Amino acid sequence: MVPTIVRLMRGVGFYLRHHWPVAVSLVSAVVAVFVLTYRSGLATGTAYSDRANAETQRLRVAIQDSEQIIEQQSIDIGQLRAQVELKKKTEQLTRAEMIQLTNQLVELQRENRIFRKVMDPQSFEKGLSIRSWDIKPSVLLHHFKFELVIQQLASRHPLLNGSVVVEISGVEDGLPRTISLDKLSDEIDKQKIKLRFRYFQEIRGEMVLPENFIPETVSVTARSRGKRPQLREKSFEWNPVEL
Repeated sequence: MVPTIVRLMRGVGFYLRHHWPVAVSLVSAVVAVFVLTYRSGLATGTAYSDRANAETQRLRVAIQDSEQIIEQQSIDIGQLRAQVELKKKTEQLTRAEMIQLTNQLVELQRENRIFRKVMDPQSFEKGLSIRSWDIKPSVLLHHFKFELVIQQLASRHPLLNGSVVVEISGVEDGLPRTISLDKLSDEIDKQKIKLRFRYFQEIRGEMVLPENFIPETVSVTARSRGKRPQLREKSFEWNPVEL
């Protein structure tokens, strides 16, 4: 085995001594091919890397632009929602104010009619007068809102003192019954309601009728005190005005 290797090495050495130019050329060619291949691969890899970096940068810019657009749209949507909410609240306030102003106008017109009636010197009834009695059903069963207006008809209006009694008559369990207003309303603490006014006096409140009581009429009796006391009586049908 060893002699064979020795003979082979001697043969290679002999070949190189006699053919070294060819061997050098062959090695140079191999090296040149390797170098060219390496440079070509390096250039191709660099080009690919540059294109990848450029594409990555372009995508980053596009993402940033999209984020800015989304942020601006979110701000615009928030502002629009705030404007819509403000408009709704404004409309609600305006509607509530209109209802309040309308109620105030109706009340002023009603009081103006009463006042004009009080100041009318041609009125057939002078002095103490029972102007009106109104009832309206409340939201609760057997509950009613009431309003009584007592006035003084005169060209001059001295201070009037007196009292008024309101009684509701009807039927309960098949039997007649009369109940004074102070027994039905928490706002009235006495049977004789005190009167003290120059032009007119309003008596308002809410009454609660017994469950089995069927009202039919309302009797109002007003009395004034002084040098010339007066007595006024008036009866009203039980006719609630629907709300």
